[in-house]
Amino acid sequence: MATRTAGKSISAWVDGDVAATVERAAALEGHTPAQFVAAATKFYLALPEQAHAAWRKAQVMGTPEEVNAALREVTRALLNAQINIAAARGREEAERAAAVSGLDLENIDFVQVVQDVRKKRSSNG
Repeated sequence: MATRTAGKSISAWVDGDVAATVERAAALEGHTPAQFVAAATKFYLALPEQAHAAWRKAQVMGTPEEVNAALREVTRALLNAQINIAAARGREEAERAAAVSGLDLENIDFVQVVQDVRKKRSSNG
């Protein structure tokens, strides 16, 4: 079992626009700015160093449009991962329910269900 250490306050200097954006985004999500920045920091640190380097290079070398395109790609990857995780949990839940109710899951194509959801999502936006 991992040992949890006490939290520690750290600070970062950001320009006024970034600070205002953090405050608005945190409020929209129902968090404090500190909670919002902590979540962002945990996410960044969970990425491998190659991703850190690629992000820094994209910011320096890329146009705003190219950087936004990269962010859209990252967003798509995260949404696809979320769908895959939800589908896996749904299948596990369905298998447990089927064991209790005697439902035949062999006639359900979970891969097709996920593909249909993705197709519908991509056609909506």
